[in-house]
Amino acid sequence: MAEAHAAVAFSFTITHEGVNFDVNHDALHAVWESGVRSWKKRIARFKNRLINIMYPAAPISWVFTVSIVLAFVLAKVDVSLGLIDSIQSGMPGYHVLTLVGLVRNIGPKLTHLPEAMDLSRVAPILLNGTVPLCSQQYERQFNSVRLPGVETDKLVHWYDSRHIVVYHKGCYYKMYIHYKGRLLNPAELELSFKKIIEDNHEPAKGEEKLGALTAGDRIPWAKARKEYFGKGVNKTSLDSIEKSAFVVVLDDEPRYIDLNEPNKLSSWARAMLHGKGYDRWFDKTFNLIISANGRIGFNAEHSWADAPIMAHLWEYGISEDIAHLGYELPFNVHNFGGLYILTFKLVCVQDLWIWLHFVIFWDAGKFCLTYEASMTRLFREGRTETVRSCTIDAANFARAMDDKTKTKAEKMALFKKASETHQESYRLAMTGNGIDRHLFCLYVVSKYLEIESPFLKEVLGEPWRLSTSQTPHTQTDRLDLLKHPDHICAGGGFGPVADDGYGVSYIIAGEYTIFFHISCKRSCAETNAKRFGRTIVKALDDLKNLFEV
Repeated sequence: MAEAHAAVAFSFTITHEGVNFDVNHDALHAVWESGVRSWKKRIARFKNRLINIMYPAAPISWVFTVSIVLAFVLAKVDVSLGLIDSIQSGMPGYHVLTLVGLVRNIGPKLTHLPEAMDLSRVAPILLNGTVPLCSQQYERQFNSVRLPGVETDKLVHWYDSRHIVVYHKGCYYKMYIHYKGRLLNPAELELSFKKIIEDNHEPAKGEEKLGALTAGDRIPWAKARKEYFGKGVNKTSLDSIEKSAFVVVLDDEPRYIDLNEPNKLSSWARAMLHGKGYDRWFDKTFNLIISANGRIGFNAEHSWADAPIMAHLWEYGISEDIAHLGYELPFNVHNFGGLYILTFKLVCVQDLWIWLHFVIFWDAGKFCLTYEASMTRLFREGRTETVRSCTIDAANFARAMDDKTKTKAEKMALFKKASETHQESYRLAMTGNGIDRHLFCLYVVSKYLEIESPFLKEVLGEPWRLSTSQTPHTQTDRLDLLKHPDHICAGGGFGPVADDGYGVSYIIAGEYTIFFHISCKRSCAETNAKRFGRTIVKALDDLKNLFEV
């Protein structure tokens, strides 16, 4: 950033009259403001760590604490009543590390919890087994919440949390998961859950549907939170929810996945995505949802991390007890999966996005602006970049697939060209050479400088009628799907970005299975998720026939 600022702040020209050196005072002022903001953020982070980690108490008590300590020091009073001298006499040397070793018997979590939470202890995911991906997003996985604001929301993370919140039959329960420096064991957790399930208390007035506030518009929620949850029992209860490690939802309905009834899979997906609209706390990083018959899933808030982070958590958790787990999985589209894709030599699984343009062309009769998520975790704190996958080459292939006069060889040639174009766009996005994040930065600068840009207004105002994403599977070596083919994850989905668009997410789960999550708004008469799904099945058959010899 310093080089970029310098290039704008200083300039010189060489003419016949000599060298002219100009200083852009506005640019220098912008550099100064940037530095001030940077140091303000550093101070804010230090203050947050000081309050929430090193000294979790009211700031006014600092003065009192320091005064007491100084008084004892000046009066030369031994606060330990000789205990330190007694311990020191039995040691070869008085060292802090020796004291840390002694208190391990009292509570190992006391001294090692900060070390365990250090990001350096999280083994990073390796790209192609060699290049590590940034693990910064894992930091906010637990003990975090998205707080509503009138102008902007903010993410708040607490260093530690000793409890979770359980939602059951309209009531919220605070359930402790730590005792004397250790996590409760499964038997103790089972006892706590049993007490909650057997509790017959009726929800307090407004409690049952309180979560609806987190599902709606953020401004009314921000105002209501400030007005009604700023003090008293309301604040205490809200703090318990927001400062919990995560939220567990005990649904009162059983969920099933039946091969002969695919609608049950759609019902399960809807339950995970939004439930009843009020029985999820959508501001928490994730809700662990458990149906009445024991089927589990996640609802995750998206601003703190991307889908692979939650997928990694799921994979890590499920592999701990893999020998005792079992699932029923739908195979509505048979004989098509990762192995099939490799057999017919698609360049990579991302090439399925080219085929999705064929699907949207069939469904809507036209092409649309398409969002494809590409990860940028090769860079520190990287999130995503956009791949605009609806290219001219992809459109030509989609039209050719619908043209009966085109031969298979011609279609294959068009597919190869579209694939090469798409892969180049994907590589550029992954390596920091994408377009949309750059456009967004230009938009932010234009707002700061109060400059209207017709170009940015038009480009950034275009609706993403097809928003797509892929969830990775088996990010680690903890799951062996060849030995346990039934232990696969159906992935996750998201809502549409545009009112008249689709949200499509897919996961290649194993060698013979692909799951698609399709969403659209019921308020739009032009879109239909079930119709789009049927089009996907037909297009898969056409793609299969194209690659078969």
